Amino acid sequence: MKKILLIPIFLFFWQEITLAQRGIDTTAFNMKTFADSIAGHEASNYRRAEKLLQWLSGNFDWLATDYKTRTVKEILARGGGNCYELSVVYMALIKEMGIRYRPVAEVNLHVETPRRQEDAAKLVLEKGNRVTIFGFNHNDHRWIEIYNEKTNDWIPADPSLGVIGLENWLKARAWFGERKSLNQELAKDMVVPIAIFTVGPGGKMLQNRTKHYVVDELDRLYGRKLIQTPEWASWVSGIEKISEQCRETFQGERNLHHSQSLIKDIGLVYHHMKKSLEKMQQRNILKDTLRIGAGDVDTKRLIPGIHRYLVYFKMGVDSPRSRPQFWTREIRKETYQGTDAIIVVQDWEDRDTIVHKVRTVCDPVTFATRYQWSWWKQFGESVFDFTNKTASMRGLPLSDSDTARNRKGPWDAFKKATSQYCLNWHLDLEVFPLLAFKEGRTFLVPFYDPGSPAPTEQAYTVEGSAKLKGYDGAESDCWLLSHGSAGSREIFWISKKTREVLKLENEIGVNRWRYKIKLGFSE
Repeated sequence: MKKILLIPIFLFFWQEITLAQRGIDTTAFNMKTFADSIAGHEASNYRRAEKLLQWLSGNFDWLATDYKTRTVKEILARGGGNCYELSVVYMALIKEMGIRYRPVAEVNLHVETPRRQEDAAKLVLEKGNRVTIFGFNHNDHRWIEIYNEKTNDWIPADPSLGVIGLENWLKARAWFGERKSLNQELAKDMVVPIAIFTVGPGGKMLQNRTKHYVVDELDRLYGRKLIQTPEWASWVSGIEKISEQCRETFQGERNLHHSQSLIKDIGLVYHHMKKSLEKMQQRNILKDTLRIGAGDVDTKRLIPGIHRYLVYFKMGVDSPRSRPQFWTREIRKETYQGTDAIIVVQDWEDRDTIVHKVRTVCDPVTFATRYQWSWWKQFGESVFDFTNKTASMRGLPLSDSDTARNRKGPWDAFKKATSQYCLNWHLDLEVFPLLAFKEGRTFLVPFYDPGSPAPTEQAYTVEGSAKLKGYDGAESDCWLLSHGSAGSREIFWISKKTREVLKLENEIGVNRWRYKIKLGFSE
């Protein structure tokens, strides 16, 4: 499957062509020289490992298993591989840099796939119990742990998903929210790991790391709230039991297909634990909560005209700014098809080219979307007409007859959005000025981004106030609006005077941030 390089938040640097396209002869290929060319200038082993993973994940395709054995050079020449093969290449790269690592074998709860069960059952007679490590509702996966000298611990690195670091890994593999990784389709299908082992010589399973990742660290990610759910004890005991059964399967001593009912039960526990956590979070935010409806927005607060933002990333506290973009957002009050409307036009510039354009027509009172046309340089045009309830993506109409996941999902989500009140998540910077701010208040905003999953209620909390100093030394008194949790937290600075969003600081994983800064002038 081809990976998309504009979407993932973990891939910050990439080369645009693979080894074969570069014309590099892998028969005379020097791994050490090549690794140095990618990451030799980095100051720490962690940064070297990160840079190498970013290169590998950005240039190599994840390819389905074909049960062939290949050398590192053969995988390089092929330009892709399965999770095991990508891990083999990554280990070869980091080994040349002197970075400590250890291979990891995993079994995960997977979306149910009858074909995978049939394939595994056929292979059992030929290869034995070990191949039952994949089946109807589970699958195996391979990645690596690297040693972080600064923190004195082992951290995950997954070349198939373009993920490195504990927080990033948890949000790509285990948490209940949207999976954040380079290969989102693959991450979505792998529901949650149920067995994680370091691998020694001869493929022997050594240290059981399952509890570390999906018990201790998953609970820590949620502020030790999971332990308070009714399902927690069942989750812990289920993980302990199934992980040891997976160890026996890796060693060829057990047929894991006989454990599918246990795996199914663990999946149900995971699902119910998610629901229990959502109820706990809901109770906590209901103290001063405003569920946003059509009567809770004030469009008179919008300021017509051109508004520009500088958007960039920082890969560390003291790191330079990288990947800058300029976003132009123009707010117009016009007529659309003979009736009053608010129209928002966006242009996103990346270096010397426009990569994204949007024209959104909104109701002048409720700000609900009536129509949206958008264009991505990578994907082409999409049109969503909320009045006539028609939609198209990449120039092709969406309909009930669509069965492909990448078309059926957006169509079903759009139909749901047309039947309820929702606000356009692509216009979040224009939505926030419409709300009635009050310290401590939580807004439950029904957001929907046309072409994306179904409408979702997102909680934004007014944490307090702060002064934001401009380049001329003048200070703006702002509301602080927060969204998300550690590892994906957003803080918006919103002017109390004009209600404009002046700044966004978006935490991305560990020690990474994205910023949006409103510019004071236009040319």
